[in-house]
Amino acid sequence: MSRPNQGLQKLLLILLALIFPPLPVIVLNNYCVWNSSTLLVVLFTLCGHFPGIIYAIWFILTKKQPRNGYQRLDDEQNVPTPVNGSEGHSSAPLNSSSADEPPTYEESRQGSTSTPTLATKSASDNKIQT
Repeated sequence: MSRPNQGLQKLLLILLALIFPPLPVIVLNNYCVWNSSTLLVVLFTLCGHFPGIIYAIWFILTKKQPRNGYQRLDDEQNVPTPVNGSEGHSSAPLNSSSADEPPTYEESRQGSTSTPTLATKSASDNKIQT
């Protein structure tokens, strides 16, 4: 999916390449001057303005724009849904008699019968503020 202003951006970069060919190449390389494409366009521009323009336009048209950030989903695209239809959590109560009441303490502690160890008791911080 392409951005709506991508054609306008390429047109402006091509117009900038006609004036000063290294500048759009530097912009497309995230303002990094010391890489092979920037040094190559500078070399072509020093050999003659026209070869620098040709290389800069070729670079603008072939450079892939990196995907950064989030992509917008159109209404036509299918959004993946969880298998059970929930949002990542189960809405069914744990062994509860009715769906309106939360489970009791005994029902929620059904699988855990061990008592807390001394390490977990000392790790908790139960101080009273005065």
